Amino acid sequence: MILTYNGSCASQNSDNPLIKRMWTTMNAVRPSAFTKSNKKGVERVKRGDYAYLMEFSSIEYEVERDCNLTAIGGLLDNKGYGIATPPGTCTAYVTQHRMMDMAVEA
Repeated sequence: MILTYNGSCASQNSDNPLIKRMWTTMNAVRPSAFTKSNKKGVERVKRGDYAYLMEFSSIEYEVERDCNLTAIGGLLDNKGYGIATPPGTCTAYVTQHRMMDMAVEA
């Protein structure tokens, strides 16, 4: 069985012992530890007695906009993402150069 949350996957058959243990624990609790969306997860956190796991960039976004939320811990894993554009287009050119600018700024 594989869990998919907003495009990210976690599997009960993961080779990572931490992910495996988290899956087992989260799958066993009632009411369910899982939510259908990040929005529902954040709402549940605000009601109390719940911690929600989501991608780091989404956590940063929520925490920057709501001072009642706090991010704790570090990254569980690190994933890369790609951006697809039609080759040779203005969009491809601008995207590539802006990303290069951001890499230099970092």
